[in-house]
Amino acid sequence: MMNNSSSDSCDNIDFSSDQTFLSVLYGLVFCIGLPTNCLALYGLYRLVKTDNVLPVYVINLLLSDLLQISTLPLWIDYYSHGHVWRYDRTACVFVCFISKISLYSSIFFLCCISLERYLAIAHPLWYRNLHPHKLAAVTCVVFVHRRTRMSLADSLSVSAEEKKRISRLLALVVIIFILVFGPHHLIVFVKCIGLIVLVENCGFEARIFLCYQISWGLLSLNSLLDPVLYIFICRDVRKEMLESFPCFRNAIKLWKEL
Repeated sequence: MMNNSSSDSCDNIDFSSDQTFLSVLYGLVFCIGLPTNCLALYGLYRLVKTDNVLPVYVINLLLSDLLQISTLPLWIDYYSHGHVWRYDRTACVFVCFISKISLYSSIFFLCCISLERYLAIAHPLWYRNLHPHKLAAVTCVVFVHRRTRMSLADSLSVSAEEKKRISRLLALVVIIFILVFGPHHLIVFVKCIGLIVLVENCGFEARIFLCYQISWGLLSLNSLLDPVLYIFICRDVRKEMLESFPCFRNAIKLWKEL
């Protein structure tokens, strides 16, 4: 962030190039992501009473998303004014810190979700003998998607319908990593290499600026995709939604009466 776009050393960077794209994108993510994450969070909270720890990971994932969403109005203000930060430095540092924390927390809990599925499928007997909620703290340190898919295919204790549901959940996790987190980290890698190797850094930064900003904006889509995990956790989503949110049941009754 910066207090004034003209203070940047690279005067040939067009700070208005991402103004409309990021302002509109963050506005949509805020309007859609805030209610969907809150609804999924409430529905998942009801499942924590069971021995299934998967909702615990997704709840933490959604909380990190809500943390990120809470900063979006300030980001919208920042980009809509051409990269001009209109508040004090403390607020700037705090917003950047929250954005980074929520980003890597999301990656962290997505890894936990994949590992939990691997342990539950590849080592079911050993997994069931442990205290699931205590294990949740331990499983937050490793990632294993490919092994999970292999174990899932060989498992005889998991029904075909359950295998399909788990496979879709894992596919969504991979999609989030590739399409949401992948571009940004690739651009960051290219940018770091360029700044180290190239002598004329300013021109390079100007050329890569828009790509970097778009990849940064794509990270916010994580907040829209994560609530979809709720669908793959609940066996009967419609029933769970009606039980979790009575307002939906009343709305359906009203619709039928009309």
